Amino acid sequence: MMSLGTRTTTLNIMKSKDIVFTCFMISTFLRNACMDQCPSNTHCEWGFCECNAGLTKSWGQCTHSSQPLSTARAGLKHSALPCDRTGECQAVDINMVCTGTTCTCRKDMQWNSKAMECQILLDVDCTATTFSSPVAPLVKATVEQCTDLMDTGSGAYNFMTDCEGTYNPVG
Repeated sequence: MMSLGTRTTTLNIMKSKDIVFTCFMISTFLRNACMDQCPSNTHCEWGFCECNAGLTKSWGQCTHSSQPLSTARAGLKHSALPCDRTGECQAVDINMVCTGTTCTCRKDMQWNSKAMECQILLDVDCTATTFSSPVAPLVKATVEQCTDLMDTGSGAYNFMTDCEGTYNPVG
């Protein structure tokens, strides 16, 4: 009886986490609203801060041209940056937020020590993948159909709405 109760509790916790994640997705990704506002010269896309048009992201900041890495930035210890508010962290990287009293990269991002900035983390093991590895049929079909849509030359193209549901495994 105890294990059944534990399973039920575990399922309820999982459902609760799913609801929290769904609410997070709706409130951030789908509405292009970032937790903690994006700094000036940036805007929110899918929960991440991106540079406005005409600016280039370099070393975690938006600039009018690519800049060489400064010696101060090269010695940056990102994990030891203290903060009281997110603005202090965003002075270092547009996608850093103040968590407790330390600057961290946004959810689903990680510090890239080579690029010296927060970048999207794709936690995937690709060690067995090569350029000659076969492409999954779902990925191939989706790319082909979406590429065809982009090649129509109709102008405005939105991947999320124009490619939504383009792959039909049945037909």
